[in-house]
Amino acid sequence: MRKGDILAATTLGIIKIRKEQKGGYKGYFFGNRHLTSLTTDITEMPDNMIYATLGSLGLYHFEPDGEGFKYRDTFLAGIDLLSLRADEKATGYLWISSTIGLIHFNTLTHAYRIYDEEDGLANSHVYGSLEDLEGNFWVSTNKGLSSFNKQKSSFDNYSYQDGLQSNEFNSQAFYKSKSGVFYFGGVNGFNWFDPGFTGRKQRNPTAAVTRIEINEILFQKDTDYIINHTITVPYDQNDFNFQFASLDYTRPVANKIMYMLQGWDAGWISSGNRFTRYANLPPGKYTLRLKVSNTSGLWSDEENISIIIKAPFWKQRWFIIVITLLLLSIIIYITYRFAQQKAKSKMQLLEKQIAIDAERYRISADMHDEIGSGISHIALLSELIQAQKKGGMELKKDILTIATSARRLVQAMSEIIWALSPQNDTLENLLAYTREQSQKYFEPFDIKFNIDFPDEVPVIKLSNEQRRNLYLVTREALNNALKHSDASTIYLRLEITDNDFCFSVTDNGNGMNEKMSRPGSNGLSNMKKRMEEIGGTIVWLMPENGTTVKYCLPL
Repeated sequence: MRKGDILAATTLGIIKIRKEQKGGYKGYFFGNRHLTSLTTDITEMPDNMIYATLGSLGLYHFEPDGEGFKYRDTFLAGIDLLSLRADEKATGYLWISSTIGLIHFNTLTHAYRIYDEEDGLANSHVYGSLEDLEGNFWVSTNKGLSSFNKQKSSFDNYSYQDGLQSNEFNSQAFYKSKSGVFYFGGVNGFNWFDPGFTGRKQRNPTAAVTRIEINEILFQKDTDYIINHTITVPYDQNDFNFQFASLDYTRPVANKIMYMLQGWDAGWISSGNRFTRYANLPPGKYTLRLKVSNTSGLWSDEENISIIIKAPFWKQRWFIIVITLLLLSIIIYITYRFAQQKAKSKMQLLEKQIAIDAERYRISADMHDEIGSGISHIALLSELIQAQKKGGMELKKDILTIATSARRLVQAMSEIIWALSPQNDTLENLLAYTREQSQKYFEPFDIKFNIDFPDEVPVIKLSNEQRRNLYLVTREALNNALKHSDASTIYLRLEITDNDFCFSVTDNGNGMNEKMSRPGSNGLSNMKKRMEEIGGTIVWLMPENGTTVKYCLPL
């Protein structure tokens, strides 16, 4: 703050830290003491006004009042707000990161504009933003980085293909240094770069080969590649796909890429495309040479990769005969399958109709169980308060019970709506949602919580019921570990194989107690039932220390 004090956004609300005259510091709860909700960010405007984001409670506005501040108003209630930043060029404007996009808020008129995927943003789940020296914003999302040009109201988007640590970034993991270097943290490390601006001498860009596929399979870097930048393959692995990146974000549209496969290409190839393919390369030695330039025409050093395709030691006629017979078998098989498909068409239509009816019944049951019971509970509590005419602490306690029931109802509705959304029908979306919700759940507790999900997740489609049951089983397993294990560390992992994928929740606590381990325990039986409903399995493992819950779903 301008007076030397410090305002801190914490899980218990806003805390003001003041330097005492006799030395040392002392903390005070800021504003009204009832504002003890999770505060995600706070900032002070040039006119000394204070704005803070309190999660889904909204944007809170405070004004100076003597040595302290008093509450003025609340805006954007009901939107999950993650961070905020005052516009460094335009006084009186805020840029707010949220789960529905980047919000441009006018503190004078209280008008706001939401930028989302329809405006070109990479993803509507925005974690944070940084402003460069030209007044443009760089935004971290669940699908990479986006550069927002305020003059043109346009976005340029970057993904892991442009050299980012991954497509998914983290909350509160962004920083701008005094020298203007940007830092953005994600689930697989962090990126730092200088966004550059007009009039400043730019650095030479860096050329990078970000992805290599051999016969449509991702190449895993071995020791020979790491030390010598050499790839050695047998003769039948001769289809190569390369993906390039120019690690310069000053003006990406002006970046140029030149490459050449020495030993195959006649000369350098200039291309705006970041992909190239070489198919059916004959045995021999090749060198992939790559260089890139930026908007200032500065060229990078060459990136070289040696490729050695070993020649076969045999070539026999029977191999061609086998391939011919195999092709004929495939044609015969396809013809047979096509004939069988016609016979099964009516049965498939009937199965689809049965599946639709089952899905309608499941949605109806969820709405009745989760939402109907919650609304009935709130109604009964309200009627009880009116009938008994309580006052004082008893009335406050009953009102707190109603508020708690309402929050649970909102959470249940949010989970049902998330499960029904067709945009969330992949395993990758389930992992992102599970990561976000579980981190929020464990944030207030002094427990080490680790999530180990794969960096690259294949496209695996999941039904509404599969997504919802997997999420609810995960939530129940984490809740049991937190509530019953007395553990100091809890792990959430995912392993994907060719046949299935398995979640596991592991703690280092005191193991399952007698009450939990009974076969008829409601929590465990509900978890087992949910996995059986979607064709999965679940087991409880008890090593020497702690407990592991492992539940799998076949692909």
